[in-house]
Amino acid sequence: MTTKDYLILLKVAVMPDGSLRKKLINYLDTNNQLSPNEVMKVSPGDRLAWIVQVFVGNTPRLVPYEIRFMDASRTKPNETFLGVSSISVPTGGTSPFLNVRSLQESIYYSISVPGMGVVLDPEIQTGDSTSLNHGRIKPDAGGTAYSICWDVTRNTFSVFTIVDAEEENASESELLTGVSSLSVNRGDTVQFTALRGVVSVSINISFPVDFNNTWVTPFSPDSPVLPGPGLFGTTVGPYKVVDDRDPTGSIFTFTAQTEDLANTSIPFSLTLVKA
Repeated sequence: MTTKDYLILLKVAVMPDGSLRKKLINYLDTNNQLSPNEVMKVSPGDRLAWIVQVFVGNTPRLVPYEIRFMDASRTKPNETFLGVSSISVPTGGTSPFLNVRSLQESIYYSISVPGMGVVLDPEIQTGDSTSLNHGRIKPDAGGTAYSICWDVTRNTFSVFTIVDAEEENASESELLTGVSSLSVNRGDTVQFTALRGVVSVSINISFPVDFNNTWVTPFSPDSPVLPGPGLFGTTVGPYKVVDDRDPTGSIFTFTAQTEDLANTSIPFSLTLVKA
């Protein structure tokens, strides 16, 4: 029996009135648009993965999300269908591929994104169901959480700020595109990601030594390379700005590099506003 891979791309557009428009496609077959109102039928041995994009205006963002799998009653977790009852993708991007294990079963899944709640809960038959929630970085009180994303193909950077989702009036991230610098304060947090198209890319972040600065980075006095999980990670950080030795105006410049060393970014500068 031939098995298939499904990379389910969920696009969520935030409309001016706050409502959400959603579109589901199988990313491995761009002509295969999926309907959240119809049962998705799969076979044992097929593999499923997800990727979530949120659009504010015309700009797509990869956001953290969680998927929970439930039985047909939508009240009890189900881990027999795909081997797990939930998966979390805290850095955004593509989830792990999961193998369909059940011979005959229907499940629902929900995708949750902190700050947005559950945006999708379709049905899968052996089943299809998803939940989406935005994930956030929580900075120190008074600090700001930043995510710096490198577009490998265009060799440009985007920055968005992330408001704590636990706050009652949590707001959407504010995106800045085509930038090459960012001002940070002590107590802020910064994470680094990279995309090639819509796919997350493993990277590392390197700060060359600048003898004008006391610290090598705003995060560490002596570690010029910031690793993610392992030596290279899909998401590097988040790291907290803790440099209390360098004066206001100190500039820390870094470059990002893909895991295969084939691509190196343009320089990006972090300027210490308040030590």
